[in-house]
Amino acid sequence: MLLVVLTGGQWRWSRWTDCSVSCGAGKQRRTGTCILPSTGQKLERRLCDGFHHETRKCSNGDCPGKLLINDIANLRFFASFQQQQQQQQQQSFLVLFLLYNSASLYKLMY
Repeated sequence: MLLVVLTGGQWRWSRWTDCSVSCGAGKQRRTGTCILPSTGQKLERRLCDGFHHETRKCSNGDCPGKLLINDIANLRFFASFQQQQQQQQQQSFLVLFLLYNSASLYKLMY
């Protein structure tokens, strides 16, 4: 009886799939077929090391109209910036209000 042990199969990988999203962060996937390198003969998966599929991250650029805040520091800066703008608008309104009322008061006095 002749016993042949096959070892050393290799994965032949398919092409990566398209990115799973049209914008932002997504994933790509590919699958492998276990083959005997010398002949290209298809083998059982157990004769190849590792998994028969792989995934990787992909990106098709940022999504339009989305504000990307990467960390807490950026979030705090954004909140502080918004607060400063609101304060400036309130101060501008107060100055205009005072100027208008001062002019009205001046007219009444003279």
